[in-house]
Amino acid sequence: NFNRQASAIARQSAQGTRRQESKQSLVSSSSDEPIHTYERTNLKTFERAVTLEQLKIISQELDRWCRGWTDAFTGAAISVATMNLYQFSYHHGLPRTAPPDGVLLQWPASLAKILPDVGSTVFQTCPQMKLPRASGKVISAEMADVNGVDMLILCVQLVQGQFRANDEEEVSLGDFELPARDMTVTAQNSISYKELLSSEACTPVWYCSHWWGEPVRDFVTCCQEHAHVRRLGDQGSYWVCGYANRQHELDQEIAEDVMHTSFFAALRASRGLLLILDEDATPFSRIWCDYEVYSAVMNPNMELDLAVSLNAHGQQEAKIITKNLVPGESAVAKLAREQDFPIFLLDRGLQVCLEKGNSTQERDKTSIFQAIANSKDLESAEGKDKLRRNLDRANQTLHSTLAILAWPQAMNKNLLPKNAKGLHAGKLNVCDALLSDTYRDSLDLSLAHYEESCSDSVVKALAESLPLCLVNLKLSFEGCVRLTDVSLQALAARIGMMKLQKLHLDFLSCKNLSDAGLRLLATTLQKLPLAELELHLAGCVRIRGQGMSHLQENLPASLRSFKGTFKGTEVNRNFQNLIDFREFKVKASPI
Repeated sequence: NFNRQASAIARQSAQGTRRQESKQSLVSSSSDEPIHTYERTNLKTFERAVTLEQLKIISQELDRWCRGWTDAFTGAAISVATMNLYQFSYHHGLPRTAPPDGVLLQWPASLAKILPDVGSTVFQTCPQMKLPRASGKVISAEMADVNGVDMLILCVQLVQGQFRANDEEEVSLGDFELPARDMTVTAQNSISYKELLSSEACTPVWYCSHWWGEPVRDFVTCCQEHAHVRRLGDQGSYWVCGYANRQHELDQEIAEDVMHTSFFAALRASRGLLLILDEDATPFSRIWCDYEVYSAVMNPNMELDLAVSLNAHGQQEAKIITKNLVPGESAVAKLAREQDFPIFLLDRGLQVCLEKGNSTQERDKTSIFQAIANSKDLESAEGKDKLRRNLDRANQTLHSTLAILAWPQAMNKNLLPKNAKGLHAGKLNVCDALLSDTYRDSLDLSLAHYEESCSDSVVKALAESLPLCLVNLKLSFEGCVRLTDVSLQALAARIGMMKLQKLHLDFLSCKNLSDAGLRLLATTLQKLPLAELELHLAGCVRIRGQGMSHLQENLPASLRSFKGTFKGTEVNRNFQNLIDFREFKVKASPI
């Protein structure tokens, strides 16, 4: 028999090919003005990042797109200010990116008695939703023999949502209903939303990790402020899954192996990860977001920034916190920029347990667990043990990374506990989170220029919180004028328990440090297997020749690289290499 299904799919494919040769403009239902151009490209998914300029266009167009929209689950009217990506996708994104030739819906013909009329409405009902899960208009309807089975084949122009096979739902075809569980959905030649915006390849600079339930405009506000802070301009590129993936063909974008998904390819292509939080820090409860942050943290070459949009005097303002200084930014500028970031949002992250994270699809959780365990077998004793150990490492890494991000503000706002161990009500448990990371080998933290809040008690709490497994430690206390030798004593005591190979300490202009503290530190350094040492004490006016001599005499035998700045001390000289420092003759004067 003549296979009409094959003909229908062939027609759909041929029309899709013609669309690539002759672009078809889509027109808004509320305006005759063309919005975007429908073109299926050959772009790889990671090349479907969007620019800030394109995100701003989406934000600007929301006013005319969302007139009369209501939430599919609650039935409540949707405002532009609160419209989220779920709502945007249901009413606009999914219909616009579905094949204009129609989506094919098929059932065994034995379930249908008559053909629905062309132009009639078809919709899929869901008991939990006020609106249909999906609705559309019938373009064509026919009965056909498909591999010896009579089938009802509908070609439907999508109007809202997305048709899905589902055990508990029905599809209404006018006078009769068909079970959604027996439905096959084919949306060949669909596109991503990015392809509506542009057919040009756009490789991501930043990968956005976020929750679809946040307002679209808040998301764009965060990206705008982030681009401003990072000096990216309107062409700064962001990979956003909701715009990059072809939502009607997700099976081709999301493989069973997380390492082969579009998400991982985009993350690997990006320079940094931007985690966008809402006011409830919801992304920390999503397993995909947690895994994305963990993946970024485990890549030493990847930046990590966090953003949140807050209501300030009736307007949304974005706040950005960054793991490192941004190019061209001073430590003082970073301090000022981050002082209003709502630090308690990070407290939610300190409580994250990846294994308790939510996912829309249970299979996603399983795939992430397999990636974390580095094993497909999660049922055997070996597989369970791998997953347990690696989840423990992932959770510890997430907690300590967020603790490092939060530490300066927690200190500045007097939210540090008085000692490092145990949980403390009303305090950020950054000390415990950092101390508990038994896998961390490197730590870089700057408390520079916190002149009022960085005190000896803070440094003591930090020292007691340093994981003993560190091999690379970099701390900056530049301009922290309240620090005394008590701080050096606390650091020396803790460092002496480690096996550090690289150490960088910056005490520029800490004028209350003296030879006594330097001697304590130097005595400790002699016992370490250090290969690299940087020590900055310029402007420490109480450091004299005797302290310098003690440092020279106690350099570890393993040391291969040394840099030191001592301008403004009695020595009044800087050193760029180990040989110069060893050969320098200190002229010590009486104290």
